[in-house]
Amino acid sequence: VAVYRANEVTFTPSLIFNKTKSSMGNTGRDADGTTFVPNQLAGVWTMAPMREVTSGIVSNHFSVGYQRTANFNQSGYIKGDGLMTSLLDQFVFNSNGMSESGLNNFNTGLAYDLYLIGNPKFTVGGSDITINNLYYHAWQYPALVPGTEANPEVDMHWRALNGLNQQRFYEQDGYKGEFNFTYGVNVSNMLYLGASANVLMYSFKESMMHRENPNGGLAPSGDDDWDMYDFTGFEYRTYLNQDATGFNLKLGAIFKPVQSVRLGLAYHTPSYYRVIEDYQSKMNVDYAHKGPHLNDSPLAAKSPKGEDEYRFRTADRLIASAGFVLGNMVIVSADYERSNYAHMKFKPIGDQYRDYGSQNKELKSVLTAANTYKAGVEVKPLNNIALRAGYSLQESPIKSSFSVNKRKFETFSLGGGYRMSDYYVDMAYMIVKQQKDYFLYSWDEKAVGVQAPAPAKMSISDHQIAVTVGYRF
Repeated sequence: VAVYRANEVTFTPSLIFNKTKSSMGNTGRDADGTTFVPNQLAGVWTMAPMREVTSGIVSNHFSVGYQRTANFNQSGYIKGDGLMTSLLDQFVFNSNGMSESGLNNFNTGLAYDLYLIGNPKFTVGGSDITINNLYYHAWQYPALVPGTEANPEVDMHWRALNGLNQQRFYEQDGYKGEFNFTYGVNVSNMLYLGASANVLMYSFKESMMHRENPNGGLAPSGDDDWDMYDFTGFEYRTYLNQDATGFNLKLGAIFKPVQSVRLGLAYHTPSYYRVIEDYQSKMNVDYAHKGPHLNDSPLAAKSPKGEDEYRFRTADRLIASAGFVLGNMVIVSADYERSNYAHMKFKPIGDQYRDYGSQNKELKSVLTAANTYKAGVEVKPLNNIALRAGYSLQESPIKSSFSVNKRKFETFSLGGGYRMSDYYVDMAYMIVKQQKDYFLYSWDEKAVGVQAPAPAKMSISDHQIAVTVGYRF
């Protein structure tokens, strides 16, 4: 902000086209959406001495503005046919060893209430027994291993012989934005210093639907009374709403050793958020055989509405930059950013009793520092026309020891601008590409001794068109 030479007001609306491609096994699906957003609105006020000076304080600058720093609008559709694993496998592994009262009201408890998972009972020596809170699910048939009555063992027979057809649809909506209150000072047209206090806003909503159906139905178990309660499918839905406010500080400096070179250094403190969220989940089932035997069998279940409130600290950011003016026509710039995501942390609010130790431990075990690289070029073929191009690469913050769910963001941009004496118009086209793994469900392979399913591969592209209108006065 200290580089400005006059008062200025700018406004940037933008249009974002999102396209998500997913593939799982040999099946691929697409989803897309369009969003209009106010990307930026700001004003800069410049105060200079009554007479022009070239040493000491050349000018002071104040700025107030708003900018949207992230857009979460996205939808995805994943489909896989003939899969030999199930979301219910995850529910079973999470339930084993727990009593019925200890099941989670938002997932495993719902499945238990709808008889999608259960604790099998066997008749041994004329008495009904259960075995160490061992659970099965609807696509299995539990059978006592013959000859093990004295020390019962159970086989879980997989009945979906042709696998399961599964669908997952999710829809996300939200943004991150900040109001900036900024001060800058120009010292001798050589050193430019700036600082801002920023009020942050965050909103995120997500709805998810997961559906499973046995491909070709279930193989008979050999027990007609058992098969009467076969399912043809189930649907599981989750809902999450998050809203947060926060703040951070940004400090920066630009040094011009010569007129054609700019060297920059900046530090952004962690952002400190107060988060309020609510969440809920629902399930419903379809039975294969209708009849009075289902009179006491529920068809749907809903969790209580969960609510939580906590504090969250994000990673800080260190930025180094360099810019070069080549002749009177070309500007080349490059930025390097580093953030340590392992420093992120959950904290309770005030004297609220809540232990976030497990979440914070997981953040440290999974996340690490990551780098972002940016480069750009501007060419001025005419005095009032500029053409621009840029590239950005953001590394994944997932530790290299983890081979799953890695994410990489790439941004490509093209643009141009036209400047008049008091007004200017800039246009930019930007495409943000993201590759990531998406797990329908998973579990700890070492703990349960069963291999987890491969993730779906997601390719996400955001095409953004932005127009900036500025006025100098």
